[in-house]
Amino acid sequence: NVVPSAWRPGPGARVQRAGARACACADSRMMAGAVKAAVAFFLTTSLGRVSILLGILFSSGACVRCLLNLVPRSVLAALFLVALVYVGAEYIAIWRRNRVKCFMGTGNDLQHVYGCMPSARDPPRPPLWCFGGYTQFVPWLVYNMLVAILAPLPFESEEIEVKGLLKKTQPESEANPRSMVDKVVVHYFPAVSSTSGPRSLPLDAPALFIDPGLTCTAQDVPGSSLMRRAHLMGIRVVVIERRGHHGRLGAPRFNIFGDSDDSEQIYNVVAGRLKGALFFWVGLSSGSKLVIEGLGKFDKRRAEGDASAPRIAAAACICPGYNLETCFKPFQWPFSKICLASAKDVFVARNEEVLRRHDPQAFDRVVRSPCLQTMLAAAAPFAGFESSQDYFAHENPVLFVQQASRRSWTCWNARRAACCSSRRRGPTAHFWTGISGRSSGSPCGWEASC
Repeated sequence: NVVPSAWRPGPGARVQRAGARACACADSRMMAGAVKAAVAFFLTTSLGRVSILLGILFSSGACVRCLLNLVPRSVLAALFLVALVYVGAEYIAIWRRNRVKCFMGTGNDLQHVYGCMPSARDPPRPPLWCFGGYTQFVPWLVYNMLVAILAPLPFESEEIEVKGLLKKTQPESEANPRSMVDKVVVHYFPAVSSTSGPRSLPLDAPALFIDPGLTCTAQDVPGSSLMRRAHLMGIRVVVIERRGHHGRLGAPRFNIFGDSDDSEQIYNVVAGRLKGALFFWVGLSSGSKLVIEGLGKFDKRRAEGDASAPRIAAAACICPGYNLETCFKPFQWPFSKICLASAKDVFVARNEEVLRRHDPQAFDRVVRSPCLQTMLAAAAPFAGFESSQDYFAHENPVLFVQQASRRSWTCWNARRAACCSSRRRGPTAHFWTGISGRSSGSPCGWEASC
């Protein structure tokens, strides 16, 4: 059975080996695709997240049953009492350290606001369970998942075409047309097609634009309590899903934090449907970038005589990232990995064909990104910029906040949120509200630490 050293496989054997390697590669690609699809299902859908939660609950229950069978009841009772005393002492310490501290502003503009809206004098009062990052994050996350599945809001959805410049650093011209054409989805609650019914509102009712978080949806922006509360107060909610949020991209253009140029085009369409409405704007987490940047750019244009710029009466930012060059760095495990996988799935994986065709090198850099901050910089070419430096220079909201005109606006900051690490012991959340632009007295409406 010894094969002579001069023997070489014939053409048929080489073809068989090549076919076997091709089949093995195809199988590995199919397996990788199946794994990606499974990860996307569990991380980006409410049903998948609920499945993870149920699996954790069942596993925990099995562990508890095994523990009850192996450990004497007296020992378990002693351990339970020790744990209860420890948790109670720790919670009391957190509660005493993180009491709400309120500092009221004295500006003339704020006195006018207080006269029209006395509730503006009251800072948020966190509930009993809201004095720790994980303590409040877990039940809130579970609640949002269940509400999105069991009691979804009856939105009326509309697709709006948006057109982006090929190169965002240059003005529109024949050489730089608005060739990045895509569609975004806008969700109205209540519907605008009918003004009759128990939930309906007139078309000129106040309207609240909401820009969701990183990979959130209209049913979970995150959460839906804000939208339900707004409707009870007679305010129509308009949730904007950015490019890539709702489905596959139609053009190789996406911005993780959103594009203010797209926001203006959406505003013009919505304002045309809701004639006479007063518009407000709220951004949650990464969606806050659009609010800060948009207010600065739009108000500067209006001050220079451009009456076509969007007009926003008041705005709020909930847990904004502020400086885009550093905002993702505090993210800690496991949330950093979960958010990175979710962002890659929503913006990159399902749009591989159109993105790779536009810039294969940039696509590979985005796919290999080890963290969200690296991914944000690597994705600059898909946002319309040649480099990350150009992207930050034209998109970083901290560069435009001073251009915002005088109006009521609010920032709510989570200094010790569950997703972000913090080495210093401080307040769980930090709230600030006021009038942009300094007048007599303090411009700060109230400042609270909790």
